[in-house]
Order: sequence, then structure tokens, then C-alpha cells
Amino acid sequence: MPDGLTHWCRKCCRESSASTRKRNPEGERETQKRYKLKNLGMVRIWSSRAQQRREAREKEVFVEDVDLKVLYERAGGICVICEQPVDYEDATIEHFIPVSKGGLHAYSNCSIAHGWCNTLKRDNLPKGWWVVTMQR
Repeated sequence: MPDGLTHWCRKCCRESSASTRKRNPEGERETQKRYKLKNLGMVRIWSSRAQQRREAREKEVFVEDVDLKVLYERAGGICVICEQPVDYEDATIEHFIPVSKGGLHAYSNCSIAHGWCNTLKRDNLPKGWWVVTMQR
């Protein structure tokens, strides 16, 4: 940061956060405690999702090596949720049927979505037009 301005790109934010955590681990722990107390509902949701992922791993659900680049090309750079163009850097893997609900981590169950769209969908099952999209 030679000019003293804050960088907002992902890489710079990660590097800045990592260096802050290294310099002040006690402050980081305190910040995490405050956040957890303030956002108890979300923390519970995240914990339950982590538990679902652990259970899926324990059940030895089939996991195929899915390449984001292949999915991006297959989808033509279109988000499967909002059907708008998505930049490759912002694309995330979207599972039609979430792994936590018994879906496979395989090309047949995956496409791409914006990170925000994917977050909003959470681990809900497909409905309506989504079923048509899955069959493409």
C-alpha cells in the first residue's frame, strides 16, 4: 500500500488480514468472540453446515475431481441461478443437489454460479426452472 489507500481486491484483503492476525493474535481472538456473540444465529447455521459436510465425508459420498474451468466453458460463462454472465474470477461451483443433501460432487451435479447467488441458494434443493436447467 504505497499510497496509503485500502485495497479491496480479494488477494490484497487476504494478505492484509493475515498480517494483522499475525501481529495481533489476541485482538483477533477477541474480534472473533464479539462476532460470534453478535451473530449467534449465523454461527449456528455455519456449524450445522460444517457438521453436514463432515457426515457426507464419513459416508464416503462419491467425489469426482471437478474442474471449475471445464464447468465454466460448459455453462458458457452463465450463472445457473440468475442466468446472467459471470466472470471466471467470480465463478463458484454450484451443486444442483447439495452434497449435504446426498448429491454427488461430480460433473453431472455441478455447474457455475456467482458467489453471491450460490450463497443465497445455500443448500436448498432445486425447484421449478432449476429442474429444467439441470437436464441441459
